[in-house]
Order: sequence, then structure tokens, then C-alpha cells
Amino acid sequence: MAIDLTKCTGCSACVTACYAENNLATVGEEQMLRHRQMSWMRIERYWRGGEGGAPVRGVVTPMLCQQCELAPCEPVCPVFAAYHTPDGLNGQVYNRCVGTRYCANNCPYKVRYFNWHNFAEPGGAWEAWPSPLDWQLNPDVTVREKGVMEKCTFCVQRIRGAQNQARLEDRTVLDGEIVPACAWPSCRKTRAATTSSRLSTRNPGSRISRASSTARRPERRWPSPRPHRLSGRPAR
Repeated sequence: MAIDLTKCTGCSACVTACYAENNLATVGEEQMLRHRQMSWMRIERYWRGGEGGAPVRGVVTPMLCQQCELAPCEPVCPVFAAYHTPDGLNGQVYNRCVGTRYCANNCPYKVRYFNWHNFAEPGGAWEAWPSPLDWQLNPDVTVREKGVMEKCTFCVQRIRGAQNQARLEDRTVLDGEIVPACAWPSCRKTRAATTSSRLSTRNPGSRISRASSTARRPERRWPSPRPHRLSGRPAR
């Protein structure tokens, strides 16, 4: 995935799409103030300029799980609930997790979230989807229970769906066929977040390969995050 920071306006449409696609609970203002939100994505805002009379401008960047190649969240899990999938994702086994929260403590991006309450319990005190809101739940994504960690999965249900369809049709997965909810159609106005081989580091002619702002080496950029951010700075 590539995120073009020169196009991102911070509209939070990707955040909303993530909530809808992955059955994320809305926890309310009280829990938000206690930093117990369940949002797998957040929009971070920074301010640049101001030195020497330069104009001050805001910069926004979506923050999600970086699916690190050398993920520090994985080796600290005592029950191996956090693991690395063969295709490079940082997976999470919900029914294996015992809620130690070691992975959240070790995540440098702070994009792992703990279920403090049972938001899926029908009629419960913390029910997040009272009828008829439960009709909007995505049947391809499990609803997590109290006491387990959760995080962005890169919409693994869409990845597996595209792979299964390609296998049934006896072909390879097409370029652009796998698209997470945060990339399209939620970001259709600016196309700030995209997934395509034309943006891959394996393509020598891609913008990522040519842009110095996203040139990264695993041995130098531990833990080697996978989403690439284009800042618009010229290549050196």
C-alpha cells in the first residue's frame, strides 16, 4: 500500500470505512477519554513551519498497523497469538489471545487495541450494535470478545477472497484486485491510499522506488514497516 501525503486531506473517510468493514465497536466519549478506543486507524495531525516567519501549515497522515517485516509485537506474545503469515501479514489469533497486552506495549506505532468490555453481547451494558444495527455487521469478519487484542488486518478477508476467486478461475491475482476498505472506495476523491504494482518497490520505475522519502532498507529501518508514505519531496 502507498499513502500519498500530498493528497490526503484528513477527511477520515478511511477510518469510517474501516469501522464498517471490520465490525469495530464505538465505545463512547468516556472510554475515549480513557484511551480505550477501538479504531484500527487514526488520523494523526502535525504542524510544520513557523520558524523565521514561515507560514504554519498542518500535515495529516493515516496511521494503521504497519504489518512490519520485523514486527516487535510478535515475539513478546507468550501464547503466539501474534504471528507472521506466509504472505507477510502480522496475524492475530483471537481465540488464542489471553490478553496480556505485551504486544500493545511493544508496538512502536501504538496500533493494537484491547477489548476492555464485551461489545458484542446482545443486551449487555456495553453492547455496540443493538438491533437493528447488528444487521450492518460484516459476516466475513468475526466480532471480537472481551479480553483479546485486535488490530488492522489489511482487510485479510478481502485478500483471501481475491485469492480464492483467482484459484477457482485458475489464474493469478490481478493487479489492483486486492483493495482494503481504507483505500477504495472510501478514498475515491483524492486516491491518497492505493494498492498497485505500479507503486511497488519491486517495480524499478514506480514512484516509490524513485522517491527518496520512501526509500527504505530493512537493515536500517527496523522494524521495516510495509505501507509506504509519499511526502512529495524530490528524489536525490
